[in-house]
Amino acid sequence: MPISGTSDTHTEDYWSKHFSYLKQLIEENGKLEARQSGPLRGEVIDSIISDLLCSPIVVADLTDMNPNVYWELGVRHSLTNRTIMIAEHGKKPLPFDLGHYTILFYHEERLKEMEFRRQFREALEDCLVNPCRPDSPVLNALSGRGSLSWRLQHAETLQRLDALLSELNTHKESYGHLQEIYERHPKHEKLRTFPAFRFRTPATELLITHRHVEGSEVLYDFAETYYENMIKTNESITLWPAQQADVEKYLSENLSLISRTIDGFIGLVKSARQRVSEAVA
Repeated sequence: MPISGTSDTHTEDYWSKHFSYLKQLIEENGKLEARQSGPLRGEVIDSIISDLLCSPIVVADLTDMNPNVYWELGVRHSLTNRTIMIAEHGKKPLPFDLGHYTILFYHEERLKEMEFRRQFREALEDCLVNPCRPDSPVLNALSGRGSLSWRLQHAETLQRLDALLSELNTHKESYGHLQEIYERHPKHEKLRTFPAFRFRTPATELLITHRHVEGSEVLYDFAETYYENMIKTNESITLWPAQQADVEKYLSENLSLISRTIDGFIGLVKSARQRVSEAVA
């Protein structure tokens, strides 16, 4: 609330008495201690911002639309919930932005009225009992379906799925090269060449660990199986020069199967990407 006078009737002395009454009302709840914010000057701002972040509850009196109060309210709304807004009834119209949020109104010379006291106590208790109940326009805009945060999250998911598709298409091409090397290997062991590449799987690992596509258990199960196949294939490529018979037996039994697995995985990822894309549109 303001510290200095904000109008002819709302003097510095008025706000001092106003705070004293609210302090008494707040501290009726034994879990709370009321403190007033300081003036916005220099390094004091650091302390004010810290208080706005750490205070379990902030009460903002919007009467007379004091700039400092609205600045502090904006900071608080940017940081967390548990903010109670109050104002004197019949004074300057409050900003449209706050019209959808609960504001407790009191009448001049009637701050002690029973209805306001009851509502104020209930609001304090609700902040303690339901600390995650949303009351910040900023945080509401940054969370929930259709919000900025939601859209950014889905945009990131699309980027990750695109990276996964790129990874799988590279694997498909590399598997083609691997199959060519295997099929044209000469019978004379001394003339054989072996692949130098390996199958890198960062996008697949990210999908498995972060599970960033909602409702895609089949996709995750497939990804885990695919990842295990890639590990075995990389191990086989590494062992190929030293254990040619065993590795070539593995390749003969699994090359076609893994190639089909890549195609199946690509199909699942494309379907998942389509669902995410449609949700964002």
